[in-house]
Amino acid sequence: MQYFLLIFGFFAAISTYHLFSSIKNSWKKFLGIAILTFLSLPTVVGNLWEFYGKNALALVSNQELEALNFLKQNSSPKDIVLTKPFDRWSYLAYPHQPWPISVWNSTAYVSAYTSRQPTLPMKARSKF
Repeated sequence: MQYFLLIFGFFAAISTYHLFSSIKNSWKKFLGIAILTFLSLPTVVGNLWEFYGKNALALVSNQELEALNFLKQNSSPKDIVLTKPFDRWSYLAYPHQPWPISVWNSTAYVSAYTSRQPTLPMKARSKF
């Protein structure tokens, strides 16, 4: 989803540029840019507040970082790391954020920290 938003953001920017380039009246162009900016601000401010606010949404504990570092140093780069399947309701066990990153979202943080190949879920693997 994030890649989709990134790529289509570029398409939206190009389309917006072409749209405003076709408007000859400078007041209409200014008004259109002002309206677009005004409508975009709440989303931008909300994202900044959510992702860069006081509290982190998720964290990786020091113990887990040590374990991931140990795994990286004591395994072959071609090894496959098995992880617990993501349970989208596991965050309910924690009363408030920051949650452990393993319950926050389905991420590839183990692969990122260890430089090892991730596993595919059994359903996805059976399709190949």
